[in-house]
Amino acid sequence: MKKIFLYLIAIGFLSGCSANNNDTKNSSTHESYKDSSSSYVRSSITKSSTKVTSSSTSSSNHTTSSSSQVSLISNEEDAKEAIKQKYGFSADTRLTFWEMIGSDYLFKAQSEAAIANGGTGTLGFYRVTPDGEVYDADSTGEIYQ
Repeated sequence: MKKIFLYLIAIGFLSGCSANNNDTKNSSTHESYKDSSSSYVRSSITKSSTKVTSSSTSSSNHTTSSSSQVSLISNEEDAKEAIKQKYGFSADTRLTFWEMIGSDYLFKAQSEAAIANGGTGTLGFYRVTPDGEVYDADSTGEIYQ
C-alpha cells in the first residue's frame, strides 16, 4: 500500500514536467556600497523567480535572499564621514563632536559663513549609530521623529 501511494505521488510530481513547458526566469541583483576607502554599509540583495507552466500542472518557485555586511562605526572620524555622506555638507560646514550617548556619536553641524557674520551658525545635531545610521537629533541626542 505504501509503495502504491509513493508511486502515485511520484507520478503526480513528474506529470508537471511534460513536453509543453514554458519556462520563465527572472533575476535581478542590486548592490550598493561606498568606496573601498571607508566602507560603512555594503549590502547585496538578490531576487530571482522561476515559473514553470505545463499543460497539466503549474508550479512557481520564488527565492529571495538578502545579505549585508556592516562595517561598524568605531571612531569619531568614521561617524563624521557617515554624516557627510548622507547630507553632502560643503567645506563651509563644521562638524564638531558633541558627546557620546551610549555607543552613538552626537555631532553639531555649524556654518562657517554664518559664524563669520556673527551668528551661531548652528545647522543641527546628528546622531550616528555604530552600524552607520545617521539621524537628525536635538542637542541632547533625542532623535527627531
